[in-house]
Amino acid sequence: MMKNLLKIIGISLCLCLFSGTVQAQTPQEDIVAAIQRSGAAMQTMECDFVQTKTMQLMTEPMISKGRMYYSQPSRLRWEYTSPVASAFILDNAKAWTISSGKVTDVSANKMFKGLGRMLIGCLEGKVVNDGKSFRVEISESQDHWAVKLLPQKNDVKQMWDSIVLHFVPSLNAVVKVEMNEKSGDATVVELKNMKVNCSIDDKEFKAEL
Repeated sequence: MMKNLLKIIGISLCLCLFSGTVQAQTPQEDIVAAIQRSGAAMQTMECDFVQTKTMQLMTEPMISKGRMYYSQPSRLRWEYTSPVASAFILDNAKAWTISSGKVTDVSANKMFKGLGRMLIGCLEGKVVNDGKSFRVEISESQDHWAVKLLPQKNDVKQMWDSIVLHFVPSLNAVVKVEMNEKSGDATVVELKNMKVNCSIDDKEFKAEL
């Protein structure tokens, strides 16, 4: 379960970069600059999500639903509400998982330390301009554009083959994220009811049952 949480959380951190306005037919360097400005300007974000996971060994996809909360600096709650309740909470240097009615402190886990480093890069808008970690490919269509992140570091490659974020200019937001694994398994996260720079109760970032 921890491995799956890490993968999905990585997506959510990337989402924090893509909540600003970018016009269609924009040069890639201008898009990257806009993403960096957006990441710096966003103080909070919350949304509902629907996650669909397809696996090579399963005939039917697995569908989960939940809610995400984000707040600067370095605070995140990724919570599944169905079919099984669980959550990951990051509050600066501290991190917890909540599952089966149990809270686990994972602050000392090396994987979560790497997650924290990625978070800082996302918050500063550096991940899309970090050629050492990701190679970025941007494509545009009539109603949206897609940012494809291709991992360059071995530790990230172990998790993902690629991540694709679908941005709708008319909504000024990412509405769907595709995560592709080397095994052929894939996870799609659709975001709904997004609110940016809204008030979020501090209790959302506390590891309490």
